[in-house]
Amino acid sequence: TVAIAIIMGLAFSNGGSNSDSQPASSSSAPPPVQLSYEEGQNRYESFRNTLEPLVGTSVTTGGTPEAQAVMWLAYDDPAQLDPHSKIDKITQRFVLASLYFSTIGDGWTTNYNFLSYQDECKWNDGSASSVGAYCKGDQRSVDTLILPKNNLAGSLPRDIGLLTHLSHIDVSENEIRGLLPSTISLLSRLSHLDVGT
Repeated sequence: TVAIAIIMGLAFSNGGSNSDSQPASSSSAPPPVQLSYEEGQNRYESFRNTLEPLVGTSVTTGGTPEAQAVMWLAYDDPAQLDPHSKIDKITQRFVLASLYFSTIGDGWTTNYNFLSYQDECKWNDGSASSVGAYCKGDQRSVDTLILPKNNLAGSLPRDIGLLTHLSHIDVSENEIRGLLPSTISLLSRLSHLDVGT
């Protein structure tokens, strides 16, 4: 069995940086879809109406990672996820986008296909080292999130508890600050947690 490793208790921070990681991976994406204003608004309203009962009003509060994630889903997601997709699919893509925004993803050393057109199960390095987000179990649900030494800065989003299949989280050796979100306790399958410096 794997023990839960909480390196610095409930509060954690890191002042280190990482300069020896690989450059951001690239994938050939399909051409972007041009949405009309009305199409974008309809997509936004659908995603907001789906996610607000789960996450709260932060999905509409300007500048929050959750609001950024909903806007990205509606307007900028190259995959143009159908707003009427299964709730698990929408939630998973939203939470990983929220993680990206809450940890200043534009500053990550490697983006591991986050916010790409690819399925979230492929938001990783594609290797046996398993860095990024992986769906090792049912091949549909993210159960492994490994992003050590990747210049994540900020805090883990509270909606991470919506990724109910997560069994392994490693965001060690980053600049993660603040308290662990209380929703971590909702992750009943979690067997490994490393947030250490």
